[in-house]
Amino acid sequence: MSVKVELDTVCRGCLSVDRKIVPLKNNVSLFFILIADQYIPKDSKYFNMYLCWECVALLRKVALFQKQIQKSKDIFLENFTQPRHMESMSHLKTVHKNKYDFTIEYEEGDLKVNELLEYDKIIKEETYDIFDNNTELFDGSDYIDNIDSEKVKEKKIRKTKSKVKTTEVIYTDEERDRYMSRVQLSVKELEMLESNKRGRICGMSYRCNVLVKKMLSAKRRDVRNCANSEPICSQCEETFTSNTVLLEHWQRHVITMYKCHFCSYHGDDGDDVMAHLKQKHIKIYTCKCGIEFRSIRDYYKHNKSLHKNFDCDHCDRRFQSKATIEKHMLQCHLPYTCNLCHRNYKSYKVLMNHYFVYHAESMRKVKQEKPYCVECDMTFENEYLYKRHLRSAVAHRPKIEVKVPCPECGKVFSRKTYMTNHYNLVHVRKSKHYCEICDKYFITGYAIRTHKKFVHEKREKPKDKICEICDRGFFTNRVLINHRRTHTGERPYKCAYCPAAFAQRSAMKTHERTQHKNYINS
Repeated sequence: MSVKVELDTVCRGCLSVDRKIVPLKNNVSLFFILIADQYIPKDSKYFNMYLCWECVALLRKVALFQKQIQKSKDIFLENFTQPRHMESMSHLKTVHKNKYDFTIEYEEGDLKVNELLEYDKIIKEETYDIFDNNTELFDGSDYIDNIDSEKVKEKKIRKTKSKVKTTEVIYTDEERDRYMSRVQLSVKELEMLESNKRGRICGMSYRCNVLVKKMLSAKRRDVRNCANSEPICSQCEETFTSNTVLLEHWQRHVITMYKCHFCSYHGDDGDDVMAHLKQKHIKIYTCKCGIEFRSIRDYYKHNKSLHKNFDCDHCDRRFQSKATIEKHMLQCHLPYTCNLCHRNYKSYKVLMNHYFVYHAESMRKVKQEKPYCVECDMTFENEYLYKRHLRSAVAHRPKIEVKVPCPECGKVFSRKTYMTNHYNLVHVRKSKHYCEICDKYFITGYAIRTHKKFVHEKREKPKDKICEICDRGFFTNRVLINHRRTHTGERPYKCAYCPAAFAQRSAMKTHERTQHKNYINS
C-alpha cells in the first residue's frame, strides 16, 4: 500500500513532511550549484523550491562561507603585488588561563622536588550566527570564572571583627541556681499564652508544650462531660457538685517549670534550661556604656533606645533616625531661604508655598503640560496656581444674588452701598457729594466729578464709544446701545398695558404715562 504525498508539503532539502516550509527567495543560484544539474527533473514546478527553517539556515551559512572565501581569495592575490599583514578571518578564539597552574611539593628527608603541572585551559567556541555575520564572539571566560577553585588553591578567609565587645561564658552545674528560677504557671496563665500564640507556645521547650496541651485538653474534656455525669477532675479524681465549682478547682492546678533569667524561655527541668543557656547565651555582649547583656537582641534594643538617638542642640528634642532630625532642623531651626531666588520668609510653610507657586517646574522631575482654563482662556505655570485660580476667581464662583430693599420706597438694590446712596439722595435729600456752584447733590463721587468737568469747566465730552455699523461716536455706552437698536430693530422694552414695544426704556415710560394714565392712577 502506497501513501501519496503532495510535493508542496515536502522540504526539498531534508524531505521533512511535518515542518512548515517556505519558498526559497534568496541564494537560489547557490542552491542549484549545490544540487547539480543531473538531479534536476524536467518538471518546471520543481523550480519553486520549498525548504524548511533548518535547510534555509544551512543555506545561509554556506552563502556566508562563500562570501568569506571569495574575500580571502582577493586579499591573498593582492599580497603578491602589495605585501602587507593579513588578518585572520577565523571566528575561533583561544584563551589561556594561567590560574589553573599549580605546584606539588614532595619532601623526602632534606630533598625537595618541585614538580610543575601546567594545565592550560584552551577553549574554542564557535559563535558563528547563521543569520547574522556581525554577532559578538563568546570566549567562555565568564563561565570558567565561576568554576570552584577550592581544589586548586585554598581560599583566604577574611575575619571581620565585630563592633560589639563579646566575652565567652562557661556555665557550671554549681552555678545553676544563678541563671534560672523555678516558677509555677496556673491554668489561667497557660490559657492566655495559648490564646496569644495560637498553637505551639514560643519560648517553651517541646516537653513543656506537651504538658500544657495535655492539661488544657483534660480541663476542656472535664467541662464537656459535666452535662452527662457528675463533675470530676481528671487530674486529682475529685468529685464536685456543679460545673462552676469544677472550673474554680481547675484554676488552682499549676505546672512547675524552670525559667531562664536572660530571656522568656521555660523548660521542664534544670538540665533543659542549662542546655538552652549553653546554646543561646554563650557570650556576654558589653555596651560602650558598661552594661552587659546575654542576648544580642537585648543589646540591639538597648543600643537603639539609648545610643542611636539623635538629640537636637537647639530644643533638646530626641529623634530615633537621622531623617527625622534632618526634617526637624529644616522646618524649625534653619533659615527659611529659597535656594533658587534667595528670598527669605517667616515660616517653613510659607517657603514651601513659594516653591509650589514659583519653582514648581524646577522641583518636578518630569515635565508636564501647563494647566489651561477653558472658561477664562488662561494658561498657568503649574497645577497649584491653576487650583488656586479655580478657588478664588470670580468667574468660577457662583453668583449670590443680594437683594437690599429701600426702607422708604421699597426699591431693591444689589448692594447695600447702592441702597444707602439712593436713600440719602432721594429721601433724605442730602449727600456728601455736593456741588457748591449749582447747589446740587450727587449720588457718587464719579457723578460730581463728571458734572463739574463737563458743566462748569465746559469741557467737550469725548465721543470714544464708536458704533461699528455707521462709525458714529457717543459719549456713554448706554447711548451707544440704544443707537445700535436703530440698526437692528430690536425693541426689548414692552408696554405692560398694550402690545407696543420700544427700543429705549425712557420711551416706554413716557408712553405709559401719556397713553395709559388712567390705569396708572387707578
